[in-house]
Amino acid sequence: MIGRDYCLQMCRYNRWMNGKVIDSSAKLSNDLLNLDQGAFFASIMHTLNHLYIVDQLWLARFSGAVEPESKIDDLVYSDIEILRQPRIELDAEAEDFFSQCSNDWFEGELEFTSQADGLLYVVPKALAVMHFFNHQVHHRGQV
Repeated sequence: MIGRDYCLQMCRYNRWMNGKVIDSSAKLSNDLLNLDQGAFFASIMHTLNHLYIVDQLWLARFSGAVEPESKIDDLVYSDIEILRQPRIELDAEAEDFFSQCSNDWFEGELEFTSQADGLLYVVPKALAVMHFFNHQVHHRGQV
């Protein structure tokens, strides 16, 4: 069952893995990090920015906060060391959010308009949360 304990475990895992990806990426030159590799979001930095922006977006949807102005393919950070601290803070924000959720919260539905296609979606919260975590794994794998 997708619930509070599952999410807290996944938050801790994602914090650990995001740190490893940033640490590994920091060993590369800025030119290489921003080089178009032919991936869906072109470069390593674009992919890491996409993850950061979309994680912000999902957390805003989950909490009812205002969604970030950045679009899902924006390059907000072109330097890995400048991205490091906001990534750490966002991972802490996710863990804080889920630590405050009751298991009942996961039984509801989430309504949102997708940036990708502009359509309105209504999905089970548990499914949206599962996607939130799987999306991170998917793009870290690309990096």
